[in-house]
Amino acid sequence: MKASLIMMVVIGMLSGSVLLAANEVEVGACAVFPHGGDVNNGEIGWGVQGVVPLNKTIDVELAVSKFGDSLDITKMSISQFATTLRWNYSISGRSSVYIGAGLNFNQLTAEIINADIKVQMENVVGYHGTVGLKATIKTCTVLFIDYRLTSLETTAVVSGYGQTEVVEGTYNHGLMRIGLNITF
Repeated sequence: MKASLIMMVVIGMLSGSVLLAANEVEVGACAVFPHGGDVNNGEIGWGVQGVVPLNKTIDVELAVSKFGDSLDITKMSISQFATTLRWNYSISGRSSVYIGAGLNFNQLTAEIINADIKVQMENVVGYHGTVGLKATIKTCTVLFIDYRLTSLETTAVVSGYGQTEVVEGTYNHGLMRIGLNITF
């Protein structure tokens, strides 16, 4: 738990430093729709993000997303802290498409509903790819929609009824994000 808190503080400090150092920054919020990969019954979530341009075609996005997923009697909550390096291709003066890739830190919690079973999951670092579209709709307002596919190697300790089992596997999940950024 302490390592997770330290990691979140470091990411927050680095994110703030990068955002403050840039000349023109986008900051905003989005709705998050889990879909694709191993997602079964994705629960709509939320996110916040900041985008720092490095030049006219390359930027860095720092994002936090919170969402859920469930399967049968298992419910999972995920907080994801993602850093994405993106390449933008201008379609017109007001819109562009982008592709990118990056790393993310994921805090995972899971529970078995209506059972005396405990699930303890490790926080993990994963990687992702993204593709999206953004358009300036007013002088300083940017609308975006994108899809991020993340891959995680997870470990869970499942205990109950006098038994304990370690379960390892890959959890791939996709996120459709729709949001607005304000340019400063």
